[in-house]
Amino acid sequence: MTQILYMKSEMLIAFLFYQTMLQQQLIETQQKVIELQQQIDDMTPKAIVEKDDFWHITSGGILSEEAANSEDVAIVRKFKDWNVTFAQKHIKPYVNPQVYSETLNQMTRGLPTRLAELETKAIIDKRSKKRVLKLDEISHSKDDGNGKLAAAR
Repeated sequence: MTQILYMKSEMLIAFLFYQTMLQQQLIETQQKVIELQQQIDDMTPKAIVEKDDFWHITSGGILSEEAANSEDVAIVRKFKDWNVTFAQKHIKPYVNPQVYSETLNQMTRGLPTRLAELETKAIIDKRSKKRVLKLDEISHSKDDGNGKLAAAR
């Protein structure tokens, strides 16, 4: 120890003041971090606890792929409605409207087309049943000579 450094009391007070100022900044920054963490926690979706939020429970055990490919209009419609309700409840509050729109579009992709096909098929089947002649009516009908069947009895 050949050198001894001396500090004036003003310099020591300035260092203590600077350290106190840095500690205050650190405390303020930590408070901001805690506030931001609370905001993130508030924005984070809570765990799903309602049974209506699970398709397989709501549908009684039908898988989503089975529901989308079902021949029953009611099941496909119920699946589409469930998707829309789920998206409104669990996605819309947390994302940008454009992201919500695209997400909902992907969730329900093909379902409106499938519904339209099934409804059209049901209408055609309903109409064709009215036009079908029973076998016994065809056998008892008479040919009018032009190759056309006369009206059924």
